[in-house]
Amino acid sequence: MRSLDRPKFLNLFQLSYPPGALASVAHRATGVLLAIATPIGAYAFTRSVAGPEGFAEIARWSSSVPVRVALVVLVAAFAYHLVAGIRHLLMDFGIGASLAAGRRSAWAAIAAGILIFIVAAAAQLR
Repeated sequence: MRSLDRPKFLNLFQLSYPPGALASVAHRATGVLLAIATPIGAYAFTRSVAGPEGFAEIARWSSSVPVRVALVVLVAAFAYHLVAGIRHLLMDFGIGASLAAGRRSAWAAIAAGILIFIVAAAAQLR
């Protein structure tokens, strides 16, 4: 390939991605987010069950706005990761493995993730 044939500029935001790719990338991203959050959640859990003072500390800590926002994001990430993971498992068994069914299930997983995020955010605002 000659150097003149190669693209000079590639703007990734101008490309259109199929819904399966978007669902797959979001599934991986939520998995990374959950893996990063796991040690923090484990620490909060161990402090909260250590005694009344540890529980009070975690209760104070989790009542702040940034932590509440982070919890909404984590709940939505967990829910989306679960939905997309079930989608992937079903496709591994051959259920919905056709191109049309894969596109529909990808859009359904993305829509479910958005809906769960809205429900989680609304629950925190009450």
